[in-house]
Amino acid sequence: MGKHRAALMSLRIKSLDEYKWYKEDLVLLSCVGIRPVLVHGGGPEINIWLNKVNIQPHFLNGLHVTDAATMEIVQMVLVGKVNKGLVSLINKAVRVGWSSLE
Repeated sequence: MGKHRAALMSLRIKSLDEYKWYKEDLVLLSCVGIRPVLVHGGGPEINIWLNKVNIQPHFLNGLHVTDAATMEIVQMVLVGKVNKGLVSLINKAVRVGWSSLE
């Protein structure tokens, strides 16, 4: 086992504002030598943007079916909005961060 420990955190919340409550936890873990790995969603924000571009979500047997146009919006929202917003929150606390595109 390597020197570094990691903690996988999967958060299911409705808006970026709710992530502010977890900022201190992420910083604390980092300070005690644990690398936090944050897994996040963005369903509500994705749905807002799908509505803005007039794309209706499709479901089959309760599962979301993602076509190419929807996937483009999903990537835009998760990478361009949600993930960057999370990185910004963390950067304000520790002044270090990256997104999956960097």
